[in-house]
Amino acid sequence: MIIFGKILRSAKLFRRNRDGATAVEFTLLALPFFLIVFAIIETSISYTTEQYMSNVAERVAREIRTGQVTSASFTKDGFRTEICNRLQALASPNCEGMSVDVRSYGSFSAVPKGINVVNGVVDTNGWDFKPGGSSTINSIRIAYEWPVYTDLMRRYFTGLDNGKNLLYASTTWQNEPF
Repeated sequence: MIIFGKILRSAKLFRRNRDGATAVEFTLLALPFFLIVFAIIETSISYTTEQYMSNVAERVAREIRTGQVTSASFTKDGFRTEICNRLQALASPNCEGMSVDVRSYGSFSAVPKGINVVNGVVDTNGWDFKPGGSSTINSIRIAYEWPVYTDLMRRYFTGLDNGKNLLYASTTWQNEPF
C-alpha cells in the first residue's frame, strides 16, 4: 500500500509539473508545421515557373507571328534551346524534361486542347517545330517535367510516374502577313 501511495503521489506531481511542456508540444507540432511550410514554398515555386513559361510562350509566339522566327532560322533542337535559355532563371541547366511543339493548323478548332499523359508519362509523339508562313494559324505547347524537391510531399504533388510535376504552357495565334 505504501508503494502504491508513493506511485500515486509521484503521478500527481508529474501531472502538475509543466517544465518542458512547450518542448513536447513543439516536438509534436514541428513536423506538420514544416510539411505545410515546405508545401507552400514548393507550390509557389511551381506556379511561378508555370507562369514564367506562359510568358515565354507568349513572347516567342509574338516573334513567330511577326516573321522573326521561321523554320529556316531554327531547327527543332535550336528552338528548344532558345526557349531553355529564356527559362534559365527557373529551369534546370539543360531544361531536362522539357518538350516544345510548334505547328501550324488549318483552323483554330484543329489545334490540340492540351497534352496527353499516358500511364503517368507525357506523350510527346508527333511534337515538332513547323511554324507556318504568312497568315497561318499556329500553336506552341511547352511541357516541362518539374522536379519536386520536398521528398515527403512528393506523392501529393506529382502527377507523373517519374515523381515530377507537369508544368504546361500554350498559346495559339494567327501569323501576320509577312
